[in-house]
Amino acid sequence: MTTEKLLKRVITITIVLMCIYPFAALGYMSISARTYGLQGSEILRANPVLTITFLTAMLQPFAAWLLKIVQKRADNLDYANALVSVLLIFISECLFKNWVGIIGCAIIFYLLSKDMPYSYKKEFSGADWKSILKDATGPIVLILFAVFIFFASSRLG
Repeated sequence: MTTEKLLKRVITITIVLMCIYPFAALGYMSISARTYGLQGSEILRANPVLTITFLTAMLQPFAAWLLKIVQKRADNLDYANALVSVLLIFISECLFKNWVGIIGCAIIFYLLSKDMPYSYKKEFSGADWKSILKDATGPIVLILFAVFIFFASSRLG
């Protein structure tokens, strides 16, 4: 299997898992709510850990959409934009403590850098930084949400 096909497969699997995560979190919340004898929205007020889990889960489809943009950039051989975006999504997934996103983004970053035809220095020295910053705004917004959620979860213990 070529690197391009493997990259597309890994990105697709990561996107699917990230899009399933909110439904799994909602299922877990409804089971927890029934355990405590509460309604769905009442469990969010009663258990702050579930609230953090809910917020993290609801941001995963946004991260998946950003990975879809990364896939388009990689298909167009725009490796500088793709690498910066994957790195920023990886940072946000680390702050979310989401192992699926962390492992998926690490594999995607490895496959992108392996597929890159030349060195990082040459790639980024001739890069269009306005385009890179424009593409990085989505992951930066995701990082801002992730920082908020990280500090909230660290306060909980």
